Amino acid sequence: MQGQSVRRGTLHIWRPPVYTGPRRIPYVHGLRGTFVSYECLPYILRQCADVFFRTFCGFSQIQGSIVKIKVDYRAFCIVSEIAELKADMRREALRQRASMRADADDMEAFCDHFFGAVDVGEGLVVSAYWPKGREFNAGPAIEEILKRRAILGLPVVEKDSRILKFAAWSGEPPLVPGPFGVMHPPVDERTCWVEPDVVIVPLLAFDRRGYRLGYGGGYFDATLSGLRARKKLLAVGVGYAQQACLFNLPADEHDQRLDMIVTPQQVLRFE
Repeated sequence: MQGQSVRRGTLHIWRPPVYTGPRRIPYVHGLRGTFVSYECLPYILRQCADVFFRTFCGFSQIQGSIVKIKVDYRAFCIVSEIAELKADMRREALRQRASMRADADDMEAFCDHFFGAVDVGEGLVVSAYWPKGREFNAGPAIEEILKRRAILGLPVVEKDSRILKFAAWSGEPPLVPGPFGVMHPPVDERTCWVEPDVVIVPLLAFDRRGYRLGYGGGYFDATLSGLRARKKLLAVGVGYAQQACLFNLPADEHDQRLDMIVTPQQVLRFE
């Protein structure tokens, strides 16, 4: 059964057909996803992972929800309510991440990959983050950064601003919790603010273009945009290989692409 498509301005509004056929659940790059194969769907929808079917279709049926599809020369791209779509994807990414682990060998491999790809030396300003919850643990990298006598900065969320500031930290004094549970050095008159040359960025998911899915606040995107307007910068996402997406993440004009993503398995570079 074919879906119906009508054109309104620059948007194609596509109503999917009713489908109740079988599904298969493969394991690709560690990401469990529900795939429904039938030729009447656009390519990007045929290849997308579980979250699209959760968002638009339920688990095994497509019942008639309207999806807006923008057509360009490269691919079909979902543009319907990007913020809402990201929220659904974020919930699924958090659910998936809850079962991810990195043992000592993984962390050793991660550090080998990271410091093989990023030349961290004395005087370089590197910002990292202190992990919270099930975030990928950047702690071993932080220890090595300090051993190499680089300047380490940790992000500080300021009230009424999406631009992060970075407070220098040498391992002392103990960190304190800030907004959203972000751990950072105590902020007082002795705080030394730094501007990083390398920004280590946490993520919930990432795609093959170098875009990441974050927590939704837009802090790192706004911060990277501001830094890139002033200086040459290396933005490095770190995470589990299983956080790789099989499809392109929805991206707005404010979303900042990463220069590199490092996992315990590999280094991905983006031009």
